[in-house]
Amino acid sequence: HRQEVCGLRWSPGGDALATGGNDNAVRVWSASKLGAGAQELQGHGAAVKALAWSPHHRGRLATGGGTADRSIKIWDAARGLRLSTVDTGSQVC
Repeated sequence: HRQEVCGLRWSPGGDALATGGNDNAVRVWSASKLGAGAQELQGHGAAVKALAWSPHHRGRLATGGGTADRSIKIWDAARGLRLSTVDTGSQVC
């Protein structure tokens, strides 16, 4: 991240770590390669503080943006694809 990390969450199997930052980015780190680069997921318009992995779909990640963003985004983190966006009308913490 280029600014502070606001949130982090391990995947249910412990094989990936998702981080959200004040730089509006989400990064997904492989547990076996934490020293290597991370996959960056772009699309939020504010800091990303809320992160949650699906316990039912491997690699599925939900992220929530701050006041200027007001959305929850669902990702296929393994492929780096945004699957959907929901406008919540307020920040997601």
